[in-house]
Amino acid sequence: MAQNTFSVQRGNLTIKFSRYYRIDESQQHKLVRSLEMAWTCLSEAIKRLESIRSHTNASAVPQSTKDILSFHFFQNNGYPRAINAHWVMDVAQIKRNFTKILVGLRSPVAIADSYGTTVGRAWEEKRKSFEENLLSMVDMGLGAPTFDDYRQEIRKTVRAAEEAAKEVRGFVAPKSSTRDRLSEAQLGDFKSGKLAPRDALKYRTDTPKMAVQLSSEDFGSIHLNFLRVLRTDNLPPSELSIAQTIIHEASHKFVGTHDFAYAGENGYSKLDRREAMLNADSYALAAPSLARDCLFKDGNHLTFEEFWARQ
Repeated sequence: MAQNTFSVQRGNLTIKFSRYYRIDESQQHKLVRSLEMAWTCLSEAIKRLESIRSHTNASAVPQSTKDILSFHFFQNNGYPRAINAHWVMDVAQIKRNFTKILVGLRSPVAIADSYGTTVGRAWEEKRKSFEENLLSMVDMGLGAPTFDDYRQEIRKTVRAAEEAAKEVRGFVAPKSSTRDRLSEAQLGDFKSGKLAPRDALKYRTDTPKMAVQLSSEDFGSIHLNFLRVLRTDNLPPSELSIAQTIIHEASHKFVGTHDFAYAGENGYSKLDRREAMLNADSYALAAPSLARDCLFKDGNHLTFEEFWARQ
């Protein structure tokens, strides 16, 4: 099963999906509208941050903006009474990162189906493994498995992959060549003692010690779970909710953010300053919050009714 057999062009957006997990016209249009909403949220957030950079007194900054930045980037540590250098630099960096995400999403960009890709990869890996085992058994003169054995193994693999893929909201994976370079860099740091094993999951691509510098070209397409975010049942996710997911994944690709903590988790309020500035969910929730002047604390707050009630 090919991972992404078909692609549809909608303006600057290329939509990729598997021939086994197609999306219809209405779902394609919903994805386009969600991308446009992501543009709007980012643009409005940038304007709001630009407008407060000239303030020299914290009291001049709107309280709603303070609450949003405090919750998503300054981790509920309160706001300085006087605008200090760190605050100015942090706001400027947040604005630059929002701008990078917006520029990336306004350029020709591809969004693929994580559900179809995940299942397709599992199928392909199982097929290769089965063929290798078959050749080994033939070489050793052992009885080869039958076609029914092969078919049953594939079915079990696909069913397991489908169940696992349902829970994935999206991802952006490094390209194969990038993964190899990262593995080599990590191995070098392990050998030199610069990177402890417990830090492996938080390996940062922005640190000066990093031997490999990543750019957006080093990552593949943005992947969203089309089955989950574009479904058309009684309670489909709102376009704002999809826009949040797009911004989250785009921040990985265009800014190099990490998933240090998700909004709604206990660890979210405990991120340090550096982690918060490189946390994907911080940007994904702060953008619609700043754009609509309303503190959305997690994805559950991004309902269609709440969003449009503030228009």
